[in-house]
Amino acid sequence: IRISFKGNYSATSPQEINFTIAPAVFGTDIVAADVAVMTQSVSSAKPAIKVMWKDSGTLLNKKLYDVTFKNAEGKEVSAPSLAGEYTACIAPIDGNFTGSINAKLTVVNNKNRDLAKGKVKLADPKKAWTGSPVTLEADEITVTDSQGNKVDPSCYNVSYIGNNVNPGKVTAMITANDTRADGYVGSLYTTFIIKEENPGDSLSFEIPDSVPYAKSGAKPAIKITDRVTGKVLKEGTDYKLSCSNNKNVTGDKKSASVKVTGKGKYKFTKVLNYAVTAADFGGMTLTAKDVSSARKWNKPSLTLKDASGKTVNSKCYKITGFEVGGKSISEAPEEGTMITVKIEPVIAEYTGVAKADYCFVNGSKLIYKATEIKKISKTYDGSVVKLSNSDMTGWLTLNNTTLKPGENFVVTDYTRNDRTGAAKVTIRGIAGKDAAGNLLVLGGIKTITFSIETKRGTWKNEGAALIGGEWK
Repeated sequence: IRISFKGNYSATSPQEINFTIAPAVFGTDIVAADVAVMTQSVSSAKPAIKVMWKDSGTLLNKKLYDVTFKNAEGKEVSAPSLAGEYTACIAPIDGNFTGSINAKLTVVNNKNRDLAKGKVKLADPKKAWTGSPVTLEADEITVTDSQGNKVDPSCYNVSYIGNNVNPGKVTAMITANDTRADGYVGSLYTTFIIKEENPGDSLSFEIPDSVPYAKSGAKPAIKITDRVTGKVLKEGTDYKLSCSNNKNVTGDKKSASVKVTGKGKYKFTKVLNYAVTAADFGGMTLTAKDVSSARKWNKPSLTLKDASGKTVNSKCYKITGFEVGGKSISEAPEEGTMITVKIEPVIAEYTGVAKADYCFVNGSKLIYKATEIKKISKTYDGSVVKLSNSDMTGWLTLNNTTLKPGENFVVTDYTRNDRTGAAKVTIRGIAGKDAAGNLLVLGGIKTITFSIETKRGTWKNEGAALIGGEWK
């Protein structure tokens, strides 16, 4: 098998894997059903034995195996033409199979006692999916022999070939267990369908009790799992969402709703309810630009972003205080002072408090005026990519001073740093030292682009086997 890489790993050379296809095993992967036939039908010919894949019940091609017969004394016979009990010995003749299996063969004189000549009728060929094995009750099955006589349920057993849990078609095998001398023998088959009573019954839905307010509407993050396969469904591919009554705070009342509609092979509609609560400023990100004028020390430019990254309208909050070192201030501090601004909501859709730091600094010392003296390039590592102090050393210069990370600036944010291509890093100036060792107070913020290159991946192949179409 040849594997080619793309996206964040496109630099990785194509790889080839050699794997082993192990033989399917008769007796484990392949099974055989006991059968009964009439002496009139066998003559000198060999009766048909049902050999099938265990998991699916699909019959195996007769050209892939050979059948020999032994009588009750264990002697091999060319054909079981006389009434009695025989053992069918089944062995593969194809190299893709190994092992062997035996099946019971009963030859009888009275064809009317052979269940294979009879009929079976189900009260309802459709059964409701429950997530547990679905079985047929005695009063749901009517078995009649070749003469149309009803066969008592005590004369046969019912077993199931392959799946009888998940939605789909199920094969049931009715096998005689009549111990009377002239009792019934053999087996016959019927099928029924396991079906969800309501579309979506086999899915589990997880939704939060409440979702914070958002101007565009509070949309819940839901998780839908196919309980049959364990697959987590993907929005846009397997289902779509439509929200209602989700643009106002509802408090504890779950009056907001989301309609989930299945797509592709998933055919269902489900309505889930949730509450919309006031959005907490404490879970949002407030940024404040540095100021360069003493007259505007208490008028920083603010940006508040909610958890989804959307900007909250400035009309929704107000500044309620300024602090330096944890103490409230009402006058302009000295240049180079780091100030904390506090805001609170002015509308009921929000709650809590948000804070941000900014600096009062001379305009010539704003870090956005710094110049790049080298470009930074990183390699994608499978997760978000961040810059180290080593990466940022010797990176920027301002007023003939090469700026040092951690001393003259700090990283405050990243954008698009979880994939290859152009990423962005935002830095903020802080109080440090210049090249001569003198105090250098920098303010402001600067956003710079750096590149993330595709990763040349490495891997380890431990080996595997393909058995019956599945990796083992």
